[in-house]
Amino acid sequence: MLQHIKPDRVELGMFVHGFVGSWFDHPFWRKKFVIEDEDDLVKIRESKVEAVIVDD
Repeated sequence: MLQHIKPDRVELGMFVHGFVGSWFDHPFWRKKFVIEDEDDLVKIRESKVEAVIVDD
């Protein structure tokens, strides 16, 4: 099920399905991926996206 969550609630192991906001607001070239790296987690939390769409 897809859920919209705030960037500060994202955790390692979550599957990112997309971002809510402009593609200028996040540093990723891909939309769909599993958060496996602490650096990616920090980038998402520090991004300016309104929400992250995760698939649980």
